[in-house]
Amino acid sequence: MPALAAPDIRITVQRPPVQSDTAWIDAAVARQEVAVLGGSRRPVGIFARDAQGRVTGGISAQRIGPDFYVHLLWVDSALRGTGLGRALMLAAEHAAHARGAKRIFLNTITFQAPGFYARLGYAEEGRLVDFIQGSDRHYFRKSVAAVPLPALPAGLALDITDSPAKADVQAIDDGLTAHWNEHAAPYEEIAALARGASGALVAGAVGVLDNGSFTLVHIWTREEARGQGLGRRLARELEDAARAARCRHATAYPMDWQSPGFFERLGYAALFRVNDYTAGHGRTWMRKDLSA
Repeated sequence: MPALAAPDIRITVQRPPVQSDTAWIDAAVARQEVAVLGGSRRPVGIFARDAQGRVTGGISAQRIGPDFYVHLLWVDSALRGTGLGRALMLAAEHAAHARGAKRIFLNTITFQAPGFYARLGYAEEGRLVDFIQGSDRHYFRKSVAAVPLPALPAGLALDITDSPAKADVQAIDDGLTAHWNEHAAPYEEIAALARGASGALVAGAVGVLDNGSFTLVHIWTREEARGQGLGRRLARELEDAARAARCRHATAYPMDWQSPGFFERLGYAALFRVNDYTAGHGRTWMRKDLSA
């Protein structure tokens, strides 16, 4: 495919973004990850169900190679303090071991009780200070060992599946979002998109505006459009929008194959790094002051 000329490219900012456009970016980033790692992420659902089958707590997780990622953990407010959260985490460790994982990764916010994970043997390997409204984001890791399936509180049944239903995962997401909103205002997604003369997407970036902080989540440029500074332009469009939204800083967390040097050239400085974060590949957490 011939290279695209810069004058033929038009950049727009979407707030909120169109789902089909962000899906294009997510799919492109996922293809790159599969090419680098040699495999895709596979979902795992761990649910506590009441007698009617309703999800009353659960974990949405992913596994890839030797790694198991706890993405979301939620317990219904009526069941907090019953030991259900601990039982779900032990069930996740059991599931990880059964699937050949060697490590479990997770992250949490200061107001979500990081001490809970420390008591379960998780070691903090990095902290993003002042992530949201003065609260930090904590990153944890634990080596996987064989653990028996835990007992759940009376009246609840454990359901572990490699094919979690969307509705069940959404129940966890909705429950956790409600808990989040008790402590912080809802976040807002934003995207910057580059289109060629035909209107087809050639590059895009997606971020999150979150209570005075901005996170650059994904950025992608088609191969034939690279080398023209599109990635830099997209990042700066989002940073300008973040400044207008009174965000104090911008955060990025590229994997090694996602060019951390690109963010350095944009003025991002490394905060901390995990050398073996995804199937042996490193990740660097970086931040840029937006007040300048």
